[in-house]
Amino acid sequence: MQEQNLLAPLSITGAEDAYLGRQEKLTLPALIEFMRSTTTKPLVDLFLLKGARENAHAVRARSPPEMWETLNATWLEVRA
Repeated sequence: MQEQNLLAPLSITGAEDAYLGRQEKLTLPALIEFMRSTTTKPLVDLFLLKGARENAHAVRARSPPEMWETLNATWLEVRA
């Protein structure tokens, strides 16, 4: 697997610097362990929450207002 492909999840979640601070080499086993670790879990959760908010925004007109309001409020609170 190319290093660029392995770097993608780190770039997407904003965890590239954190990974490189803990690991010398980018390997699939090390990447998987890093992404599963408790120290990066908040980054992954934040990424998933951001995606859920963006998807909810895209279908906002066809969804219950409470869904959008809850996701948006949660996103704004987490970012603060």
